[in-house]
Amino acid sequence: NDYGPRGLLDTISYLDSVGVRHVGAGRNSLEAYRPVIDTIRGREVAFLAYYGGGEAPGAGKSSPGVARRDLEQVCRDIRRLRDGGSSRYIVIILHWGTERATAPDGAQVAFAHALIDAGADAIVGHHPHVLQGIERYGRGVIAYSLGNFVFGGNDRETYNTGMFEIRLGTRGAGYAFIPVRIDRWRASILSGADSLRLIGSMRKLSSRFPKTIFTN
Repeated sequence: NDYGPRGLLDTISYLDSVGVRHVGAGRNSLEAYRPVIDTIRGREVAFLAYYGGGEAPGAGKSSPGVARRDLEQVCRDIRRLRDGGSSRYIVIILHWGTERATAPDGAQVAFAHALIDAGADAIVGHHPHVLQGIERYGRGVIAYSLGNFVFGGNDRETYNTGMFEIRLGTRGAGYAFIPVRIDRWRASILSGADSLRLIGSMRKLSSRFPKTIFTN
């Protein structure tokens, strides 16, 4: 919504024209809150996304906007997805947090825990523009911020970041953080000492949580 309703509608139209499915915003509230559900190797995976902050308006019955990050609403949507398929793997994408902060605040942690308790399997956050830790909580996992991927909005064209991998198998889910280097907006997998250094940094960022994907 940085370029107003027209920019949002153009983005949606371009994504639709090339078959890219999207969540978290729409031409109206029905579209904005609609999940994307796909079957991957026989397993249903559902995605929902929500926006927190004051820059973008919430979608209305006949007006474009975002799905607002309201705890009661998100929990209702999760339970609806869970009731529709108990074996679904549910991913919640959240726009939240303080820019440049390397750790989530207490309200974010409580919010994330409530979503896992409601039935979500994974929470993936963004907006701080820097990496934050990854927590294991209950039956789920929380990547509080994955920083920037290919993103030019902060006038940085070269930096280290990462991808969060979720592997679904017959024995449950496995998780990995994959170190990535962005060089003039070109992404490549980090290796060697650079990779180990970034993984070590993520391990340290995650150490504030009782359990993380780096435990053991």
